[in-house]
Amino acid sequence: MRNRFTARIVPWATFSEWEQVRGWLFGQRIEGVRRVKAWASRGKVPAAVDATALFVEIAIRDAAGVVSEHELRLMYSMAFVRFLAKLPFNARSSAYK
Repeated sequence: MRNRFTARIVPWATFSEWEQVRGWLFGQRIEGVRRVKAWASRGKVPAAVDATALFVEIAIRDAAGVVSEHELRLMYSMAFVRFLAKLPFNARSSAYK
């Protein structure tokens, strides 16, 4: 019988670390963004996690009011484009088959 689970190499050390960072990101805390950047230095980070961290970082800057509306538009656009670029081609085109 085949094993239903396959081992994956992930940048986080434990599942509890993953849950903690997830909580930080959805709470829009900079600690989550910093941890995802640390994970990226260790290896591949899933596209959704990387994009979430990027959007949270932009939202934090937006809330602080330190950037102009034009800069915010550029940052959000680039975050979205980066996310789409990381998706596999078949995932992007499967909706149009």
